[in-house]
Amino acid sequence: MSTALKDKLYNITFTLHDLTKKSIKNLPYEIKNGKELVKKGNTNDKGEIKLKYVGGNTLTIFVQ
Repeated sequence: MSTALKDKLYNITFTLHDLTKKSIKNLPYEIKNGKELVKKGNTNDKGEIKLKYVGGNTLTIFVQ
């Protein structure tokens, strides 16, 4: 990944849904960069997680 992409701030939206494509409201989640916790909370009414993050890292989402 180029340096320009690594240093850029991104607005990221993840939408979580079930197998019938219905959004999953109030789903507990954690987002991590390796072992570092980036964000923790619950999905909104649209099943979304919104995040501002600097590029260049791999993020992992954990849900219950």
